[in-house]
Amino acid sequence: MATLSPEAKAKIDSLSRAELQNEVNLGNQSRFQREKFAYLKSRLDQIEQEELDSQKETENAHSQTKIQLAADANAISRTANRLSVLAVIVSLVSLLIAVVALYSE
Repeated sequence: MATLSPEAKAKIDSLSRAELQNEVNLGNQSRFQREKFAYLKSRLDQIEQEELDSQKETENAHSQTKIQLAADANAISRTANRLSVLAVIVSLVSLLIAVVALYSE
């Protein structure tokens, strides 16, 4: 099996994803044949894998953001719950003061 020249690799590497896909779809009609075609296919596979990896990273980052937002919402909810309990206690104390004031007259 012959190795590809640096020029051949550079020419294939310079192709856009769409051009690579088009050449692969052409198959035997592609301007790249034998080792060049194999390299072309491996280059397209590499680009597709990089796209998948990037997409997974983005999804992972979004998942982490969602988790953080849920944790923040949970913390806010707990704070609101504590404030609600405090408001009930203050209301009960106010009611007790009002009852004492009513009967002390």
